[in-house]
Amino acid sequence: MRIFVLLHVLSMFAAVAVTGGGDLLFYRIARTRDAAAIRGAGAAFARLARLIPVLFGLGAVFGIIAIFVHGFDPFATWLVLAYVLFVIGLLLGNFVNGAWAGRVTAAADEPDPALELAVTDRRGLIGIVLFWLLIAALLFLMVAKPFS
Repeated sequence: MRIFVLLHVLSMFAAVAVTGGGDLLFYRIARTRDAAAIRGAGAAFARLARLIPVLFGLGAVFGIIAIFVHGFDPFATWLVLAYVLFVIGLLLGNFVNGAWAGRVTAAADEPDPALELAVTDRRGLIGIVLFWLLIAALLFLMVAKPFS
């Protein structure tokens, strides 16, 4: 049994569930424009977000261990593409999705026009769509292993 592949998959699935599920739920709450709900969700997701680097970090470590323990070529095209998408995903999460959620949460303490501007900022929706497209591409690479 490829135990490190299993641990890699489990930790990455957990990371995606926390990240992607949290993003989608916060987006839906933000769209209500209910400032109290947004503040509460923002605080809850800020605490939950502490798990994100831990889960993705564990997934990366288990993935690297799996490469060497289970005999994968670390420079296989499908793996190199996965490394690139992983880094893009980290950047997307920090600089687009997380930043948007932070702006919306902060705007929930301000007058209505500020909240409306933050909620309707398209970067929130674009970030979520890009995240899920990136996850689909990573799943394709991990399952189909193209170019190998």
